[in-house]
Amino acid sequence: MTPLLLISYFFPPIGMAGAARPFGLFRYLPDYGYRPYVLTVKDIIYPAHDTTMLTSADEKFISRTESLDPSRILYRLGLRRAHQPNQSGLMSRWATPDLKTGWRKFALAEAGRLIERHNIELAVTTSPPPSIHQIGMTLQKRHDITWVADYRDMWVMRPIEDAYTSQRQRSCSHKLLEDYRSAADAIIAVNESVAEYAGAGHVVTNGADPATFSDWDSAPDSGDRVFRIGYLGATDSERTLGPFIRALADALRQLNKSANDVKVIFAGKANILLLHELFAGEGLAESLELAGYLPRSEAIRRLAPVDALLVTLPDDRLSHVTGSKIFDYLVSGKPIIAVAPRQSELGKLTLSENESVFEEADVEALARKLKELIETKSNPSTVSHLTGAELKRRRERYSWKAMAKNFARVLDQSR
Repeated sequence: MTPLLLISYFFPPIGMAGAARPFGLFRYLPDYGYRPYVLTVKDIIYPAHDTTMLTSADEKFISRTESLDPSRILYRLGLRRAHQPNQSGLMSRWATPDLKTGWRKFALAEAGRLIERHNIELAVTTSPPPSIHQIGMTLQKRHDITWVADYRDMWVMRPIEDAYTSQRQRSCSHKLLEDYRSAADAIIAVNESVAEYAGAGHVVTNGADPATFSDWDSAPDSGDRVFRIGYLGATDSERTLGPFIRALADALRQLNKSANDVKVIFAGKANILLLHELFAGEGLAESLELAGYLPRSEAIRRLAPVDALLVTLPDDRLSHVTGSKIFDYLVSGKPIIAVAPRQSELGKLTLSENESVFEEADVEALARKLKELIETKSNPSTVSHLTGAELKRRRERYSWKAMAKNFARVLDQSR
């Protein structure tokens, strides 16, 4: 296989969505002729960790280096968990483009050793953080290798214009973005919006772990008439959850049902106070169920018995974001309810698969949809969401394996 240096700051055992794409590439690129050697940072403070993803055999392909960035320093001081993965916290007034620049000199030193040891001629950097592409650009010049830049966000969740308060930082970051565009042998992005912003010539969407497909399929029958709605991942804001909860309360009133007839299960890092306040405010305290953060496969098994899945976009300024959870949803075979702008990347993807998307103001339409779904619990024969062939097609299209295959095609062209 062709050796490949895959440079990713976020990588297991870091949990949550930030490590999903690089881990999926690490796991499945070998199927398409590439052996990734991963370069990442040593343990950092982070909201959640998942120790189930890697095996002992994987570690020989992973190099973890020291860093002087705040997340690593705090870990060395004895802290272990942050409250939330606040990506805006990567920014500061004194570090450009982000606070992870303290990793760069350690990463460059280890990258040089890996390139020599494994005769590597191809490197991929995947952001965020955007400073990681400085590492790729330097390696390209220093070692005369092919460099591919992969963008999972425009910059750090938001475009440069919204990410900084300092005009100096905005100018420096725009200059960096242009340098990346000019220097990279290929640029890949997760969707069309990010591709347009980053100047990417290729779009490779995220995907879902094929190992979880059987988890979705193994759900036992609950044996009751309670309608269950699942939510995977960190909770969003009142702005999008609020309309959903109001619509749910309206649907239950129209059906003359109580809060006990519906359960909304949150499997992930939850804003517990916010959720209790929102559900109690609509008389739905008994509908709320908090599963807490779980390893991804365990979280999916926890949500496997649900009747529908909820995804939200917390801010119109994040219309370019397609989080990894939507791909887990698409391969589940369950109805999806999205609260998001219809023209957002999340909205367009969900609509393209004939799933339901509602703007924040569409509380009445959302209530009608929830009412329709809840009624199917009483008469399940009235609705067949996906045929076996449709679900198979989705799983082939939106798996990590498909993501790696499409990524490998770009690598083939760039060499």
